[in-house]
Amino acid sequence: DPYIKIDYNYVGHSVNSIQGLGAAALKGEVILQDSYHTTDLKFGLQNDVWQASLAIENLDNKRAKQFYSSRWGPETRVSVNKPRTATLSLRYYF
Repeated sequence: DPYIKIDYNYVGHSVNSIQGLGAAALKGEVILQDSYHTTDLKFGLQNDVWQASLAIENLDNKRAKQFYSSRWGPETRVSVNKPRTATLSLRYYF
């Protein structure tokens, strides 16, 4: 039995800090973080005895800036998403 799965993920604009709220213990610059999207693809074949699949995460190889942090020093650090990744899986049921 063949199968295919496509995941589309969208993350809207956000900010990196809750500065100004009473719960914010640490103060820092508030930075508007851009929106981004990624697409994942997985396809394969399976039956009662075995399964084979190929999964590709971040199909477009988008470089998304996910979080800005200046908490531990004067320079702002940027966390980014994982680059395009391919995984081949083979399974045998016994």
